[in-house]
Amino acid sequence: MTGTASDQQARAVLQQLIASEDSERKARAEAHRQMMLAKMSQPVAVMQFEDLEEEDGLACALCQEGYTINPDKQLGFYIFVKP
Repeated sequence: MTGTASDQQARAVLQQLIASEDSERKARAEAHRQMMLAKMSQPVAVMQFEDLEEEDGLACALCQEGYTINPDKQLGFYIFVKP
């Protein structure tokens, strides 16, 4: 099926718009990616973990946090009893 000249022009304009939007979307995604990588490479989180003390007493089995990290927080205990 052959289109008229105006159909071909409309198709060309639409393809240009689609390509332009795709390139803008990719540029925004790349900028967001670079921003997230920059945030992840900051050494702040590593320094926070280095300052933590080793837990001496009771501690959570999952997160290993206890009274040293949160002295005012009550620890919960879960007990499984087999009948």
